[in-house]
Amino acid sequence: MHKIVKFLFLSTTVLILTACSTTDLSYKNSMLSLQVDGNHLQLHGSSLGEKRDNFGNLYLSYRALKLDTGNIVVYEKARTDSSYEFNFTTRRTIQIVFDAIDIREIYFSNSFYILQLTLPDGRVLNIIVEQLEDQSLNLAYGLSNSQVNNLLNQLNVQAFNPLQHNVISIKSMQKSILSSWTTNKVHFAPLIVPIRLMGFR
Repeated sequence: MHKIVKFLFLSTTVLILTACSTTDLSYKNSMLSLQVDGNHLQLHGSSLGEKRDNFGNLYLSYRALKLDTGNIVVYEKARTDSSYEFNFTTRRTIQIVFDAIDIREIYFSNSFYILQLTLPDGRVLNIIVEQLEDQSLNLAYGLSNSQVNNLLNQLNVQAFNPLQHNVISIKSMQKSILSSWTTNKVHFAPLIVPIRLMGFR
């Protein structure tokens, strides 16, 4: 009986947290949509193609979008199955997936991040990340500094860390995917683990 009550309490807590969250990053009807703290922002982007992959308990989709400004942004969705969850913090997961040697947090609110990653070759990548719960991760990368600044202005952000210059601008769909999800990372880092009940973390 105690275990049943504990499970129901955990489920109710998750539902309440989900209902209270105000962040969302998605792509639908040619729009990359972002919702943060009541602000609804959209970028029009024509889909250039989609790719799907899976690692047994982790499912990935990649979509290359050509924005009206001409640059390409990649929108990625990562989902575990119902019995697994992400193992690390959002920042640590991103660091592993992109082999980043440095991560600069430009802005954070609830489950939404704006980050700048320094990749192994020294290039800097702008990325926005939304992780509402432990079984999903949404991200978009390839935005210019101008687009990031415009995003920050629309979010009415008063204080944020300055952006590094000379960031990556994705021009070719063939070289657009910069993340690196591998079997070794997913199962042996490991990026995902069986769901841990409260009290056993």
